Amino acid sequence: MGSFKQDLQETYLGLREAAEEKWGDFTQFMQEAWPLLALLLTILVGICWLYADPPPPRHVMIATGSPGGSYEALGKKYAEFFKEKGVTLEIVPTMGA
Repeated sequence: MGSFKQDLQETYLGLREAAEEKWGDFTQFMQEAWPLLALLLTILVGICWLYADPPPPRHVMIATGSPGGSYEALGKKYAEFFKEKGVTLEIVPTMGA
């Protein structure tokens, strides 16, 4: 049994050697396996791209009730708002509320 300082130094050296060994193993693995990992990543991205939800529509229709009513004015305000966002909002008048 050594002193506390010697025990601490031995522990540090042991941890350092273990970390260097693990890092060496990891770098060797990456050098050997990077083509396979790149292929798997490409396949994963492709699958996610195929099954991802589609983007929201860029053309939307809104029913605004009878022409000249308050819903038509509100629909026009919505159309202006969505136009700034790149969405076309088509106002469709109906025969009632």
